[in-house]
Amino acid sequence: MSIRISLLLPSRGRASQLKNFLDSVVSTSLDLESIEVILYLDEDDIESHSIFSDKRLKIIKIIGNQRLSMGGYNTACMERASGEILILMNDDIIIRTPNWDRIIWETHLRIKDGVYLAYANDLYMKRRICTFPILSKKVCDLIKFPFPKEYQGALIDYHLFDVFKRLEKKGHNRIIYFPNIIFEHLHFRAKKSSADETYLCRNRFGDDVNFFKLNNLRSIQANLLYDAILNKKTDIFSYTYSTFKLDNVIFALRSFMNLFLFNKDLPSSWGSYLFSWYSARYLASHGYLRYFGVDDK
Repeated sequence: MSIRISLLLPSRGRASQLKNFLDSVVSTSLDLESIEVILYLDEDDIESHSIFSDKRLKIIKIIGNQRLSMGGYNTACMERASGEILILMNDDIIIRTPNWDRIIWETHLRIKDGVYLAYANDLYMKRRICTFPILSKKVCDLIKFPFPKEYQGALIDYHLFDVFKRLEKKGHNRIIYFPNIIFEHLHFRAKKSSADETYLCRNRFGDDVNFFKLNNLRSIQANLLYDAILNKKTDIFSYTYSTFKLDNVIFALRSFMNLFLFNKDLPSSWGSYLFSWYSARYLASHGYLRYFGVDDK
């Protein structure tokens, strides 16, 4: 028994890479009839529009506004998806593992309440973060905004990982890592591609503030998942942006302490990681440090 999988795929200016990705889906999937690709292309990306001549896969095309945020692109794709499993994909991926889809939908079937966050090995970030999140449709419905539109180009993976880390703190570890499913990320920082315009047009640290602002949202989303596991229904959903000060390095570090180190909703190891990582990013982005390997994820 196979389960429909929807691959959410915003793409811009990478017709060749996009074709390579689709080729890898075709060559490695066990059941192509159960896979759909929801492809978002910008109106002016004419070269990529020709990809729709590919008849091997079910491809649902969205050609629209190029001014959407990354959260907006993925949300637009999600709204067209029919799958029980949704996977955020990039056009700079090659799937390497035969029958990867079977492993994912068998795992999905084992988790009766449908609450999980899974991810494959991208050969770059690996276990550290869910670079390409795998979610049930149920989770997306429960947390309302799985891909917040505030995120312009990054950190959706960190947002989701943080939600599930909060759920872990509540006693339910629903994070699943597939080390043997390879979604190879051909990112230029992994020295597997060149730094093209699509990479370089992003503000490297631009979404950090959005991650801080959405702290309260992540807390609510974790609570909604917790209630679902306990079969409790919650219809209330409202949140406000978290407050913080980044006026100078002292204010910033104090804010990071409150958001991460002293946040009782977070496992201590995850809170410590976020504090260290965002402190380093703040210092690097404000010229206090020379670039020393701070990742752009």
